[in-house]
Amino acid sequence: MSKLSEQRLKDQLKTITQRKQGVSLEQLLEELKVGLQDWIQYFRLAQIKSKLIAIEGWLRKRLKCFRLKQCK
Repeated sequence: MSKLSEQRLKDQLKTITQRKQGVSLEQLLEELKVGLQDWIQYFRLAQIKSKLIAIEGWLRKRLKCFRLKQCK
């Protein structure tokens, strides 16, 4: 996975997890599931496990921020 592809994935995830959206957490998770499955299907033969772990940590932090914004 090139740096450009990784950045495009992060940009896509960033637009989905914007904190100012008025969507429920369940709807957000469903959109993330569909988007991530597409990327994983595309890169399934590549060795991207370490990059996916890094993106997962980054995404967890974004989801925590989203959830905190919803609870306030």
